[in-house]
Amino acid sequence: MRRFEGHGGTIHSVAFSPTGRSLLSGSADKTIRLWDTAYGHSLRRFEGHTQGVRGVAFAADGRHILSGSDDGTVRLWEVSGGREVKRFEGHTDNVTSVALAPGGGFALSGSADKTVRLWQLPS
Repeated sequence: MRRFEGHGGTIHSVAFSPTGRSLLSGSADKTIRLWDTAYGHSLRRFEGHTQGVRGVAFAADGRHILSGSDDGTVRLWEVSGGREVKRFEGHTDNVTSVALAPGGGFALSGSADKTVRLWQLPS
């Protein structure tokens, strides 16, 4: 149906927005991209990770996204402006997966350091 192109590296993770009108992709090129599902256009590029992005997730309200990277960080981003809202540090190895609580308030991350971490989101 649709092809989404623009990353400069392997894509490790994808996620639909709560409405299904957009999607996210996380790549080895250190970026996250927000895409329009209807037309395949890149709407926004999130930059800041210093290594590849392994996990991406949308907040239930669609206003924020979460990413986890080989740089060991988890980052919360504002969708509308692409701004990094919060950086979570503590893992000692690659962050391989992330999730946001459906009711908001919390994030999860899984890492190659063999830990799962629960993070409280800013209010």
